[in-house]
Amino acid sequence: MKRRLFALIFVLLFILPTAALTASANSAPEPDFVLRFSGIEGTCYMTLLNRDKEDEWGIHHVSEDGKRDPEIFDRELFGYRKADEIADPIFQAFYNYKDPDGYYFVQQMADLTDKTSYYAVEYPHEFKILLYYPDSGKFISSEKLEAYSYFNCFHITVENGEIVSVTKSTKYAEYGMNVGDVLYILCLLIQTIVIEILVAIPFGFRRKKQVLTIFLTNLLTHPLMMGMIMIINPSLHESVFSFPFAFFEIGVAVIESLVYLWLFPKFEKEHSVKKWLIIVYAVTANLVTYAVSALIPETILGWIFGRLV
Repeated sequence: MKRRLFALIFVLLFILPTAALTASANSAPEPDFVLRFSGIEGTCYMTLLNRDKEDEWGIHHVSEDGKRDPEIFDRELFGYRKADEIADPIFQAFYNYKDPDGYYFVQQMADLTDKTSYYAVEYPHEFKILLYYPDSGKFISSEKLEAYSYFNCFHITVENGEIVSVTKSTKYAEYGMNVGDVLYILCLLIQTIVIEILVAIPFGFRRKKQVLTIFLTNLLTHPLMMGMIMIINPSLHESVFSFPFAFFEIGVAVIESLVYLWLFPKFEKEHSVKKWLIIVYAVTANLVTYAVSALIPETILGWIFGRLV
């Protein structure tokens, strides 16, 4: 009876806050936005112009007084701090640019000098690409572009000082996975397994074979979900309950429930295991990992490594 009551309370504690959650789901590969440039010559800088004055993530807005935020601007533009006599003129050039369609400059940009292969950034759904050549003071702007899918790759071709073509690919294989992507997915997998094993303990599923079953099952279902997201490349939404991420999580919970219903009873020789308790555990474990992934902007392991290195 106590175990049943504890399980029900456990479910409620995680269903209620998750139901009201509107954060971005991070239980999948991080959304990727890649720009590949060709034909750029000489010193050149790039920024994105947003349709709205403040970007959708709320972190790259520009102050009304036209002063740059070094913590944002220098990191996004150069990757490391540069002298004010270099950073300020570039910032002011982008800040004072007037887009004919009313798109806004935000502190999200790159130094493309000798780095024209690609640049990955957080991105707005509707935007323009703006190139700036400081030697001539010339600006080159693209047409309005959209990036609503989870993975996006834009190929920008520049000829004779103009953007002559912008082609978009939403195939993940178009730009592949880098070391950072692999490490992120690995950290996310470890995080998921650890959380689901910890959730199993108060439910009474702590035998070695049961823990091993949870480990091996997640070792299969989590990469399977990742692969499906990469292949389907769904639309990017802000809600954790948006389709298809909620659908994938439900599918994972169903698969894990079936596996646990099949194997868990086999490991209990002294007493029978309630089937409903196994199902409640599988649902709760997935809700917890889903909520943690949505609430924390990066993996727990990634956060630790990032501060140790």
